[in-house]
Amino acid sequence: MIGFTTRLRTWLLIAALSSLLVAIGFLLGGSYIYLFLGLAVVMNFFGYFFSSLTRLRSSRAELSRSRSRKHPTSTRISVS
Repeated sequence: MIGFTTRLRTWLLIAALSSLLVAIGFLLGGSYIYLFLGLAVVMNFFGYFFSSLTRLRSSRAELSRSRSRKHPTSTRISVS
């Protein structure tokens, strides 16, 4: 199980990177702040929902093609 401090560091890093993007947008001025805020939201969305896929791809995991005998895909039920 992941500890509290590890989760806290992760959330602080995400917040810091998002704040950095918004600050860059603020420094550029105009409507760039909204562009960089949108970029931060999109990055956080994909980071949250696709982190498992990224982790699996980085470890070169492959799908198993064999079917398990413990969990068959279909079973027959006979009624007498």
